[in-house]
Amino acid sequence: MNRDTLLWVMAALAVLVNAVVGIFNIDRMLQRDRAVKARITAQFELTEVLSDMKDGETGHRGYIITGEPGYLKPFQDAEEAIPVRQQKLRLMLADQPAQLARLDELDRVIADKFVEMKRTIAVRDAAGLAAGAAAVAQDIGKNLMEQIRAEVAALAAEQARLLEVDQDKSVEQRWTALLTLVIGAVMAVGIILTAAAIVRVEMARRMAAFAAVQRAKNDAESALNQLDAYFRNAPCGIAYYDADLRCIHINEAFAKLNRLPAAELIGKSFDEVPPNFPLKLQEEYLEVSKSLQPAVSRRLAIADEIWEISVFPVKATKVERTGLGIIGIDVTAAAEAEARILESEARFRTMAEAMPQIVWMTRPDGYHEYYNLRWYEFTGLTPEQSIGWGWSLPLHPEDLARSKARWQISVDNAIPYEVEYRFRGADGGYRWFLARANPIRNEKGQVVRWLGTCTDIDDSKQQAEKLEELIDSRTAALRRSNQELEKFAYIASHDLQEPLRKIQAFGDRLNTRYKAGLGEQGQDYIARMLDSAGRMRRLIDDLLSFSRITSKVQPLAPVDLNAVVRDVLSDLEIRVAQSGGRVEVGPLPTLPADSVQMRQLFQNLVGNALKFQRPGVPPVVTVRAEPLRQFPPDPPSNGTTAPPRRTGYRITVADNGIGFEAQYADRIFELFQRLHGRHQYEGTGLGLAICKKIADRHGGAISAKGYPGEGSTFIIDLPTSQEAEAHHATPTPAGDNSRRR
Repeated sequence: MNRDTLLWVMAALAVLVNAVVGIFNIDRMLQRDRAVKARITAQFELTEVLSDMKDGETGHRGYIITGEPGYLKPFQDAEEAIPVRQQKLRLMLADQPAQLARLDELDRVIADKFVEMKRTIAVRDAAGLAAGAAAVAQDIGKNLMEQIRAEVAALAAEQARLLEVDQDKSVEQRWTALLTLVIGAVMAVGIILTAAAIVRVEMARRMAAFAAVQRAKNDAESALNQLDAYFRNAPCGIAYYDADLRCIHINEAFAKLNRLPAAELIGKSFDEVPPNFPLKLQEEYLEVSKSLQPAVSRRLAIADEIWEISVFPVKATKVERTGLGIIGIDVTAAAEAEARILESEARFRTMAEAMPQIVWMTRPDGYHEYYNLRWYEFTGLTPEQSIGWGWSLPLHPEDLARSKARWQISVDNAIPYEVEYRFRGADGGYRWFLARANPIRNEKGQVVRWLGTCTDIDDSKQQAEKLEELIDSRTAALRRSNQELEKFAYIASHDLQEPLRKIQAFGDRLNTRYKAGLGEQGQDYIARMLDSAGRMRRLIDDLLSFSRITSKVQPLAPVDLNAVVRDVLSDLEIRVAQSGGRVEVGPLPTLPADSVQMRQLFQNLVGNALKFQRPGVPPVVTVRAEPLRQFPPDPPSNGTTAPPRRTGYRITVADNGIGFEAQYADRIFELFQRLHGRHQYEGTGLGLAICKKIADRHGGAISAKGYPGEGSTFIIDLPTSQEAEAHHATPTPAGDNSRRR
């Protein structure tokens, strides 16, 4: 038996075995399906047994209650149907000894239940409803019914478990049968394919040579088509000449230089083509053809176009030439752009050389490659010394590291460059310069170079230093003068207290002891005198408070403004109650401050809001705070470099009172300024001036806005840090509004 025959015999045996196994699995699958169906039917019969028992019990109870024979119909039907169902169940559970044992117990309980129901029916028939109900109330039937339910539930649960097992096995056997069929099908297909393969092997052998030839032909045609497509679609001119300088291939882009279609040039030599090429170019073709060395690419103006043409030999070996290749590119647009760039650069250099500042230019990486004449005149350096990082040679040693670091940051991040530094001149002296540079970008946003200038600011810087010294000197004198004035105001206000107390004391005695003898006019004089003395006392107290803001200051410490406002509202409780108004306070921050002055600030602002109420309108005052992410900074110290911005809080005190005209928004913070007569509203005109001085002392600011008849809003900006407390505590001239917002 040869190998092929043995292979076919083994394949047939495998198919036969697979068929036998498949039939066996299908038979087992059908048996399992019947078992599943029996389990389901048994569950149904159990459910029906329980349902019949419930119907029988319902009919039984209806008869006990009513005595109507019609109610016994369900009872009688159940008594007939249940034995039939019990017999069916026995047949279905014949292969399950444990279930048959449970079924025996169920039959016994059902028999007892029917006996019990018949007994109670007999009692009802013999002794009436009450006796029947009493017999039922003994719960014998109820207990039996519970047992029936329990037994049915146990039987059903076991059937459900067995059903699940049978279903799982049924699924498993289905998959086994399916797998067997699939394996058989695969084997059959394999046998068929094997047969087909054997038949086709010989045909494949015979056609292999023909297919190889055909593929080679197709590949060659495809390569030729691709090469032809490449030549046709190339964005440049391409031509190929053979060893006799006859045109083998040329595309239309290059043929147009000859002012002829490409088809008319194929197969023709240079001599057969009209002399549209410049004569020198033809000479170069011939020179390259003889020397086998590529010519240097050159640009050639042809009509209105500029072409860049390269000629190179096509070699089969190092010494054997098979042809000549030519590539031409239309560079008209590029040439025009280059010309415009050269013209622009020429204009820039002319302008840069005429500028009085130092002008410089760098590559994108910061490498300096150009300086105007002003650089060389000032530094005395040569172009060779200045190129690249040579610009740092004349830098002052103290400015070197800072300037280089700032320049590198600008180059790395493509951000403008600005710095002040000193350059050493050709005479050896240093002068200050302000250097600025900006990146120049192309249409894609890429930095292509940097353009910078260096402006001589030495004279202005020296003048600024002299001016700053003069300002410091005059500021110190002004501070001393302010301190003396405030001390004088404090002492004078303190010394005025004693004669004022005597005026008030003697006036009170006159009014008390000699009131009757003074007459009506005398009493009026005394009242006016005491009223004026009271106003004078309040004015002196306010002046003392104003002078103490800077003469008796406390170190700034964290102050909870919530606690401060609570204390202020406690002091103003009676005034709030008398006005019928209310004060609403939102969450307030904790800030570095003088707690006494903060109390005075809120006392004045909330007190004013309550005082200046509209007639007949209860005052409503709101106090709110919100963070300021960019708190206004102090002004620059030298006019050139601004200090960093600080953070802080904006606190507003708003009311619904009489308001004021916008034109008085600044005036109300000046000393002794009042917008209303003292007979309308009490006060000395110092309250808001004190508030302004407190805000200034804390490095903050206060402003106001209002509308007549609509209310006022006072805005206090306070910083969250006090790095320059001494500066903020320095007194300012009375009535100075330089920091008013």
